Amino acid sequence: AVVSTQSTGILNVMRTDTQQYHFMFYFVNFMVVAPIMIIGCIVLLLLDIGWVSLIGIFLLFASFPVNGVVAKKMGECQREIMYAKDKRMKVMNEMLLGMKSIKMYSWEPIFQKMIVDARKEETKILRKQMTLRAVFIFIANIMPTLM
Repeated sequence: AVVSTQSTGILNVMRTDTQQYHFMFYFVNFMVVAPIMIIGCIVLLLLDIGWVSLIGIFLLFASFPVNGVVAKKMGECQREIMYAKDKRMKVMNEMLLGMKSIKMYSWEPIFQKMIVDARKEETKILRKQMTLRAVFIFIANIMPTLM
């Protein structure tokens, strides 16, 4: 059981790390281009609208700390999800490795309850993360309208 628990943990970490690398390569372009785009847009706004554009620029920079807090909470949720997935996968592996014993002693309802409880906990954390993601996307989409 120790080997299977370690292997599921490794698989879980590998999947998450691969996903993070995918996001990194997707957003690395924005890290390079975003400062140039922001400076260019600020200059164009100042030239076109004048001093009134400073209000929009202030709102833009005021949204950065809010987005930072939401992103930090999303990272914490990701860690909680990892722990919940590891817990659920551990129960699943125990069940699969001990299938004969479980069937012989009629422990199916006990293991089913353990798996359902672990999945409910994981789903609760996923729902929290999706709510935070919705707030993050809302802020990102509402900022151009406020400017």
